Amino acid sequence: MKAAGSGPADLMAVLAAYLLLCAAALPWFLRRVGPDAVSYITVAMKYRDGQFTDAVNGFWSPLFSWLLAPFVRLGPPPEAIARCLQIAIGVAALAAIRWLCLRIDLPRYVGRLVTFGCVPAVAMYALSETGPDLLVAMLLTVYVGVVAAEGFPRSLGEAATAGAVGGLAYLAKAYACPFFLVHFSLLACWHLARCWKDPEERFQIGRA
Repeated sequence: MKAAGSGPADLMAVLAAYLLLCAAALPWFLRRVGPDAVSYITVAMKYRDGQFTDAVNGFWSPLFSWLLAPFVRLGPPPEAIARCLQIAIGVAALAAIRWLCLRIDLPRYVGRLVTFGCVPAVAMYALSETGPDLLVAMLLTVYVGVVAAEGFPRSLGEAATAGAVGGLAYLAKAYACPFFLVHFSLLACWHLARCWKDPEERFQIGRA
């Protein structure tokens, strides 16, 4: 089976379409913010100013604000910087979708349809919302790509990568933690049941 987008041209075409769409619509969305966006931007500004104790709270997960904090020092309006960060996260999300298509060995034309089909949705969210939801979607896409590959876990490093991505997803949005714990535990149980008669493979999965 021919994998989706085996060369970089497919991804470049997807990203070009996405960036053109965002550039065309950006003037209407550049400085629009909702109440959640104000909160994440405020937390980022506290990190920027070194007010780390005040920045930590029980309501807003920190990863989006951590990513935003270095850029709010540059001078432009923070809501505009946050919108540009969202667009950059959208680039990463589309790259993660394309990579997932490769990992599960979709036919090339199906991978193209999937990634191009996601462009309007990713662009709409990147332009209209400011917050970590697109970020956590990108991270969970990477997580699924790691664990969905044939033979997972092929090494301790691969299992550690899945755990690290799950941890980042939790830092992006708290609800990713129970999802990761339940999904990874069920996946491990399924792999153990599948290879129960193979002690060597069972040991490898248990160690991972």
